[in-house]
Amino acid sequence: IEYQWVVKKESTSTNVGGDKEYVPEIIPELIEQEGHKIQLTAPSKSGSYRLFVYAMDGNNNAAHANIPFYVN
Repeated sequence: IEYQWVVKKESTSTNVGGDKEYVPEIIPELIEQEGHKIQLTAPSKSGSYRLFVYAMDGNNNAAHANIPFYVN
């Protein structure tokens, strides 16, 4: 399984009901990955963020998850 990890600022969109939502940009250079282990460096600016992981098995199957976090 291949993993891709990214950090994005928390979305501030207030759209509902299937309206198109702005997707925050990826914040680069915060994650070092070695095999299946990562090291996350917190963003330098305070605020709300999300850590996303995407898992692909090479057979057209995928999964994703995310967790919110706050930098003080």
